[in-house]
Amino acid sequence: MAVLPRIHEGVFYWAYRVLGPEFKGPTVEDPLGVLPIPLKTALLQAVGKRFGLEFDLAEALLTRPPNEGRSYAYATYWWPSEEGLKELLYERISRASLNEWEFVPVETLDDFVRKHRLQGKEHYAEVLFLKEVYLPLFGSEGFALLLPQVGFLDEEGGERRADFILFGQRPYAIEIEGKSYHERPDRFAREKSRQRSLTLRGVAYFPIAYDDIRSGKARETLARLAENDPVLRIYLRKGGVGLSRGPAYSPLHWLVDFPVRYPVALKGAFARLLKAVREGERSVQIMDPESSTPLVEAAFADAYFTLLNVGRLAGVDLPLPEVRVYRLDADSVSRAFRDLLPLWVGQIEGFSVVDGAPEEGVLDVFSWDRIASLAREADAFQAEYEEERGSWIPPFVGAASSALALDFFARKFFPVPELKEAQLRLLQRALRGESGLALLPTGYGKSLIFQLYSFLVPGVNIVISPLRALMRDQVYNLQRIGVTAVTSISSDDEAAAKESKTKTLLEGRYRLVYLAPERIRIKGFIEEFRKELGSLPVSAVTVDEAHCVSEWGHDFRPAYLHIRSFYEEIQAASPRKLPLIALTATASPPVRRDILRVLGLPEGAVEQLASSDRPNLSFSVHPAPLGLNQKRNFLRDLLTQVLPRTLGVPQEELIGRPKRSSYPHAGVIFAVYADPRGQKTFEEGVHAIRNFLIKEGLASSDQVHVYASRRPEVCPSCGSSEWFKDRGRNTCRSCGSSFIKPKIIFDWEDRVREVQDRFQENRFPLLVATKGYGMGVDKRNIRYIVHHAMSSGLEGYYQEAGRAGRDGRHAHVALILTPPTRSCLEKHVLGGDGIPPCLPNRRFRSCPYGLTLPCDYARQIEFLQGSYPGVEVSLQRAMEVAGKILHDSQEGPDGQRFVEVGGSEAELNSFEYALVRLMQIGFLEAYTVEYLSQRHRRFWFPRPKISRRTFEERLRAFLTETRLGVEAIERRLEPLRRASAGNPLDPVEKALRILLDRVYETVYPMRIQMLRNLIEYALSKERNRCRRLVLRSIFDDQLPPDDYRCGFCDVCEPSLAFSVPGALVPPREAEPEEIVRRLSTFFQDWSEEEADLLLSAASERGLSQAVMLRSEYYLEREGTSLGAFFLAGALKGREDPAQGALYLKRGTSEALKQGLSVDSKLALIHRGHEYAWGPLEEGYWFPLL
Repeated sequence: MAVLPRIHEGVFYWAYRVLGPEFKGPTVEDPLGVLPIPLKTALLQAVGKRFGLEFDLAEALLTRPPNEGRSYAYATYWWPSEEGLKELLYERISRASLNEWEFVPVETLDDFVRKHRLQGKEHYAEVLFLKEVYLPLFGSEGFALLLPQVGFLDEEGGERRADFILFGQRPYAIEIEGKSYHERPDRFAREKSRQRSLTLRGVAYFPIAYDDIRSGKARETLARLAENDPVLRIYLRKGGVGLSRGPAYSPLHWLVDFPVRYPVALKGAFARLLKAVREGERSVQIMDPESSTPLVEAAFADAYFTLLNVGRLAGVDLPLPEVRVYRLDADSVSRAFRDLLPLWVGQIEGFSVVDGAPEEGVLDVFSWDRIASLAREADAFQAEYEEERGSWIPPFVGAASSALALDFFARKFFPVPELKEAQLRLLQRALRGESGLALLPTGYGKSLIFQLYSFLVPGVNIVISPLRALMRDQVYNLQRIGVTAVTSISSDDEAAAKESKTKTLLEGRYRLVYLAPERIRIKGFIEEFRKELGSLPVSAVTVDEAHCVSEWGHDFRPAYLHIRSFYEEIQAASPRKLPLIALTATASPPVRRDILRVLGLPEGAVEQLASSDRPNLSFSVHPAPLGLNQKRNFLRDLLTQVLPRTLGVPQEELIGRPKRSSYPHAGVIFAVYADPRGQKTFEEGVHAIRNFLIKEGLASSDQVHVYASRRPEVCPSCGSSEWFKDRGRNTCRSCGSSFIKPKIIFDWEDRVREVQDRFQENRFPLLVATKGYGMGVDKRNIRYIVHHAMSSGLEGYYQEAGRAGRDGRHAHVALILTPPTRSCLEKHVLGGDGIPPCLPNRRFRSCPYGLTLPCDYARQIEFLQGSYPGVEVSLQRAMEVAGKILHDSQEGPDGQRFVEVGGSEAELNSFEYALVRLMQIGFLEAYTVEYLSQRHRRFWFPRPKISRRTFEERLRAFLTETRLGVEAIERRLEPLRRASAGNPLDPVEKALRILLDRVYETVYPMRIQMLRNLIEYALSKERNRCRRLVLRSIFDDQLPPDDYRCGFCDVCEPSLAFSVPGALVPPREAEPEEIVRRLSTFFQDWSEEEADLLLSAASERGLSQAVMLRSEYYLEREGTSLGAFFLAGALKGREDPAQGALYLKRGTSEALKQGLSVDSKLALIHRGHEYAWGPLEEGYWFPLL
């Protein structure tokens, strides 16, 4: 046998690792998961018609040659019409193995009797039952459900047997009873003990009398049982007697036998092709002796084209032989598979299937024994290769044909027609080992990039993901397509489960592992991980929701700051270049820069889409100035009248009346609170909204559920969630009781998981959720989103809106909000510092403008002030932590130091946030966490540094990033240089104050700007401004004209009875695109000349509103851009002079801080306005209207 070139052997090894059985197989969600999607589609199409399977069949036009323009149909998710069949299939397939599975189905009664040794006289009654009762009802295929002489232990530990166990939706113990067997008291007692033992094991006892077999009554009784069991009903023969037509007519033959044998046949085909290439065979003729399934032809097609396309990825032209598979007869699955094959593989060359026998040539008969033998050779090839070369695979070349190859693998493993262009580019970059950042809109398919990468590259891809819901959903969706080598490790897991999963991870048996960012700073995990790093095959590190890296972003997570060192440690131990794959839906230029800096990514490593618009989404806003009751009325009207009319779906179908087992449409209501207890916050919580829907009869209790990660507390008397705190007392609305301590629901995480899974499976139609639901969730039939209150900003609102309509059909997004009063808007929200007068000290007080409950804007400001309580409060907390580290820390055995901290979740998070501030100034380099209990943690860190030079270097870099000039930076650093040498905490305090002063000057106003922009969007109708004009101006790379109307929002069509199928998309033009590019530069580098040119261009091209909106949005992403302040002020002043002047005032104040000259500051003032002058600060004057 010839020795293959190293590169060819490497391609074969790579192909073996991506065949599929290594990471795909039967799961509870998809027992057929081991099959490639096209083969599973063919199987479901053919078998579904015969045996009552239902499945989603999607269809799409392919866009790349050679199949460009052709329609490709593929199965997404499937479910049997009979309950319990999936569970039965999973049990049978997962238990099957080469050693114990009987691959030749039983065809006759005699076969069954011989196989189970029922020939003796003692089994006469059982055989008679089979002949007279069972076989006439179920046929020979029903033998797959029946096991005779099943042993078990009774109550006293004695060994007993059941005559038969019949596996339906539940197992039944069938006992053939004689006339007088149980008349003796001792036998009667033993029999009752046996019955109880079976019942305790979940087995239903079903006795059949011998005389009833003879009389025919037993057949009638068993038939009635089968009619009421959804699994047995499939096998029940309608009126016929005698033997059935054979095993090919059994659903288990197709749905169990076929997927069990497929991975073995696939490896056998792979080994046969390896042998052919090694021996230089130019053609191979395979005879498939089995006519009932396309096992051999499908396995050879899969193996052949997997090898061909791995060769394309490596830029290697493998000398594969021409393969012909001969079959005597084509079954329905085979015909369906052959129709799909060219659309799956792209272009069929060198492979064919022929019906009939060959006329000449050597024929390789692929019997089962030969298949099994070759499969073992394939496994041996893998073991020998890895022993000699480790897990080396050829480098990805990225030739033009790689797009065809990647489409092939995408269609093989995922229910998608092909990869999108940005997915393709990111995947090719990752396969080259290059790190990158993907900015792709919600619903685009970001997760497919790193998931497909994980299947193509051997090893484990470690995915850092911020939310447990996101991890759960992505793991669940992968399991729904049969992925077995995937898991998540989070705080939801019990200690034993975490330990087991971590062990399996370190053994390298996963392809994808989702970790919360907090896990990579847990001391025990990191230490274990480091021990195994040399032998652990890591393929990549993926950072999902990468904007959480940046404090400039809207969801900053301090734990994300540990990712870079985690990745660099892995890369240092790896023999090959590993990509760091970062993904997020949106990121402004400052956030983007911060992501690249914090993660250490190169500047050119960004992939971004031109547009994030979703034309199938319509929008409306429903202001409720009168408060809660008006909100509730709007919610009722939306669900019963507005949404049915808008979506063209009957109300009873949209909100799930009457009850059904599966709902075609779904909706999500987003609430602002998880479990509020204040009288002013209670009604805005998820539980209160759900209870309202139930009480109003809009949904039953099993049709609407809540999703919130926080454990709710309930009334200890009645278990109701409807209680609130009032002047130190807890009062239950449901039962009227008062109590001191509420009851905590400790299994809440399990309940949330179940709710999420059932919602994903369409078991109920309506979810009331906090914003944590939906990140990364791919539920395609969400027809509507209702925001019951304001989000934290337009970006969050738009991301939450993006949960809807992922199937491409019309979906609606409605916002119900209580806005600030007109006086409050003019004096405080839009015309002042943004802080409403009801929140002077972070606690709600009565509204001076007459609202009985806080408006939505005030609720969001309260959240903001909780995160940013002020410079002095933040400084005090950070100094307390610094003092504890210096004076109370102890040294551990490894030389690191630690402190132990106890308290509430909020107090522990506050402590950790202070650690992050100390890391920012260089006092600490890193830290890890050891969880001692739910309220007690130990923080570990290297010995702290008190180095003025380090502090100064870190602060100079930070201040430069926030646009301060050299002189301004030096002025700010001066107090640090004068810090007391005798007090070690003095320089720490000075450094922290410098840091926090600038954070509160920049980040805090940015967060307020986020809320202002959302309020402006909500009030668009007052300005007759199309809502999509706002969204496109902000999130697209092309600006819409001032007269743009989408035709798909409540401004364009107030009745919401839309006459168009989707939003109007403005034509792409070169000049607006050029203005966008110039704006990006101008926001970064202010100049007076470019300011005038941009203002003129915006006016001449009718883009003034879009430029104004983009400038205002930029200020919520980077609050130091003088260019954004100028354009926002100049253009806003045309519609609202007071707001325009406020932007110019804020811009001039920021220019002063940055150290610009007087002339530069005055240049911010637009020449087209007349101003009176008033004092600003430091002797400068500012124009006031």
